[in-house]
Amino acid sequence: MIQFRSGEDQTGGIKQGLSDMFERIQGRQPRMSCAMAPAILLGTFIIFATVIKTVTTLPIDGSVAVVFPPWSSKLANWSVVAAADGLVTRELLGGSILVAIPARPGLADRLAEAETLALINPLAIGGCSGV
Repeated sequence: MIQFRSGEDQTGGIKQGLSDMFERIQGRQPRMSCAMAPAILLGTFIIFATVIKTVTTLPIDGSVAVVFPPWSSKLANWSVVAAADGLVTRELLGGSILVAIPARPGLADRLAEAETLALINPLAIGGCSGV
């Protein structure tokens, strides 16, 4: 039960009490958001680390997305994959990115020695490496 001092307006006391309560709540909000900053940073780091790990780790089945320089021709890109004993299953960006599966083991190593910019996980370009 709320007790009021003698002579004090009851509605004024309640209003003041509510006002004090809201001021305390508002005063705590900045401290709460600062307290959450480490958790937000850690979550962001985990998401970026997962994305980087997914992009740079090649799958066990040997499929690989091969990124070629933009100045190389589509025919030259297909020839590089064929010379490395790879079978193209998907073509993106006008032949600048080819998803290939190996005809024999070691495709990624052979393509790394060829004229490629990068070898990435096919999941990173938005899909499986199937036909």
